[in-house]
Amino acid sequence: MLITDKNIINENRIERILLHTNLYISKERLRIDNTILLASSNSPKGILLKVFVIPRVNNELYQGETLRKGTIITLEFKDKLILTEYIKTQS
Repeated sequence: MLITDKNIINENRIERILLHTNLYISKERLRIDNTILLASSNSPKGILLKVFVIPRVNNELYQGETLRKGTIITLEFKDKLILTEYIKTQS
């Protein structure tokens, strides 16, 4: 086979395309990994792994709504549930 300038140019072109393709795939893989990490860190399970607590009232996330005296609040930790009764707001 005769090596010509055209063959060398085509080989260089293919190498550049492969390099750009690999770079693009690497960037997309990193973006997807970061998205998965962000989503998992904001999930209830991710929050519990950070030793935070998730408060629930009637099995729903408590979001600051007014509570009546006697309302049962569930405090969900990574490995425990604590049930407590609402008495009054501290002032």
